[in-house]
Amino acid sequence: MQIAVSSWSFHRELYAGTLRLAGVPLAVFELGIRHVELNDLFLAPPPPGSIARLFGAKPAQSKTPDYGRRALQHVRQNRFRSGTRLVCWTIETDVTVVTPEAQNAQRAYLATAIEAARFLGAPILRLTLGGTRDERADLGRAIDLLRSVLPVAMASGLRLAIENHGGLSSEPGALEEVVGAFKWSGDPGARPIGVCLDFGHFAEGDHADGVRRLAPLAIHAHAPARAFDERGEETSIDYRQSLGALRAAGYDAAVSIEYTGESDPRQAIRTAKALIEKHWGMT
Repeated sequence: MQIAVSSWSFHRELYAGTLRLAGVPLAVFELGIRHVELNDLFLAPPPPGSIARLFGAKPAQSKTPDYGRRALQHVRQNRFRSGTRLVCWTIETDVTVVTPEAQNAQRAYLATAIEAARFLGAPILRLTLGGTRDERADLGRAIDLLRSVLPVAMASGLRLAIENHGGLSSEPGALEEVVGAFKWSGDPGARPIGVCLDFGHFAEGDHADGVRRLAPLAIHAHAPARAFDERGEETSIDYRQSLGALRAAGYDAAVSIEYTGESDPRQAIRTAKALIEKHWGMT
């Protein structure tokens, strides 16, 4: 198991523009961690140069990730310079869309993200299902669209990890059915499509059962952290139970820390790292 840090942990600085996505690998390295997960949500257009700023130019605001070669090159260079390994490239998708135009747009976005992940050296592309909980038609469309893009991902050496993250994936059974639609007879840890198991995205009372059911399908994992008690335990998530389920399932990939609070993330990341090491038996 490897401990990683998600770029979401630095969301306040990234949104404020005081840190750019290309700077995250160095920020993670400075914390003594060698694995990083990056989210294309923060792949913003480059800031204006010094002369442009002199004339009052401001950073461009865009909700669309900048997949230009220059932006990706900066991320790649800083990852190499920092000596970190990119364990996952993270995107937000809705593979349940109905119209042909929307489906084609999702395929195009996924193709772009797959190519970027390959260029950056990520072995896993994390995505979301979208859709509506318990809607059978959404489930069928999701499987069909994923079936159309999985060969492209496999040809690029990537695996797809679907996160339990709202919508259709709020129900563990939906994720079990989606992953089960893609038969795999090889090593379970090398399956081309699996789950990104997030410890926090379960309805109240459903955490233990959800983690137990999804752990055998996990090829990537998120450990959210917002606040800790005096013992260093996360106040809303049972790390011992979550990590225990992963260990029992034979999980041997990355657990990525996602700090979701509003303070400086660095101490929270250190605390979460110590908590993972404690309950994984690394200390």
